[in-house]
Amino acid sequence: MLPKELLVGTITLGLVNHAYLKRYEPKTAHWPLASLLLQPFALAAALRFLLPSSGISLTTTTVFICTNAFLSTLVVSIVAYRLSPWHRLAHIPGPMHRKVTKLFTVVEAVMGRRHLVLKDLHERSVNDVLNDVTHFDDAVTAILEDVFSFIGTDPVDLADLFPGTVAHILTNTWFFELYYFQETLRLYPVVPSGVGRRSPTGSALHVGGALIPGDTSVLVPMYVLQRSPANFFPVPEKFDPERWLRGPAAEDGIVHNAIAFIPFSYGPANCATKNLAWKELMSTAVLLLKRYEMKLVDVQGGKDASWGESVRDYYISQGRALMVEIALREYCTKKTLSSRGGTRNAKNLLRNKFRGPLNA
Repeated sequence: MLPKELLVGTITLGLVNHAYLKRYEPKTAHWPLASLLLQPFALAAALRFLLPSSGISLTTTTVFICTNAFLSTLVVSIVAYRLSPWHRLAHIPGPMHRKVTKLFTVVEAVMGRRHLVLKDLHERSVNDVLNDVTHFDDAVTAILEDVFSFIGTDPVDLADLFPGTVAHILTNTWFFELYYFQETLRLYPVVPSGVGRRSPTGSALHVGGALIPGDTSVLVPMYVLQRSPANFFPVPEKFDPERWLRGPAAEDGIVHNAIAFIPFSYGPANCATKNLAWKELMSTAVLLLKRYEMKLVDVQGGKDASWGESVRDYYISQGRALMVEIALREYCTKKTLSSRGGTRNAKNLLRNKFRGPLNA
């Protein structure tokens, strides 16, 4: 057992640390962690010097018990505050265990499942407030893989849609922007969990009917927003390119909220290379699809239609190798690529064909 003086001092020290860290949030973890580990020993040494009659000794057992009591007090104080009605975000609904710690979020981020968890939380709590520039090469490659996964499932004859030269095709790219690219980015945004923002210090904001205190991190998960039935209905989970031609009006239960489509983020801090990305995506896809026919490879007796389930959120979305059967279109040459190897990996084809920005 610890002497009474040391026990009271340890508990008081834990509460003081919580109050200080709450008021002055550390920017790094190195010095705060070192300070937390050294404080119990320093407290025991100080009390032993100031109160020699207390019988406090600096043995390993005393320091160990003192450290455990100090850290336990700190943890209990933090948990109690985060679950209390006095916490500044107590009015925001959400699972209790996620109010206590962000360790669950760390595990989900490592597993690449953060976007799926956010979507599940949103569906269970409809009123939840769930809540840069990405690496351009990785983003373009990821979007093209998503597009080819859909085109491979339902091959498109671009020769009929865009007759003529490649230059003529590049001036008529509305098909890709309205149909495949926008619908692909709606279902599979490059940054599924979105980019965080912080509310102004000392100034509260009202977002979606909820009060957001100043200096609070807010996340707008694009994967959740763009698959919500409140923004895109019916079948928000289905790849339906024609939804972009129905217009913003809700008729016969159809909802198409184009404002909720923000694959490149929104506002003054959105993607700086958004316009360049659109041009590169459309140009590259048209050049490839004008020349090649693509379809997904049979995997274990069926089309590789489950590729979308392999997409993981590692800040930029990543999926397994997309296996596509590629052949030169008939009007280019009658000789197909299958005579020189057959199935190719779509990403490797992009890397070999384009040594520039697609060489991710």
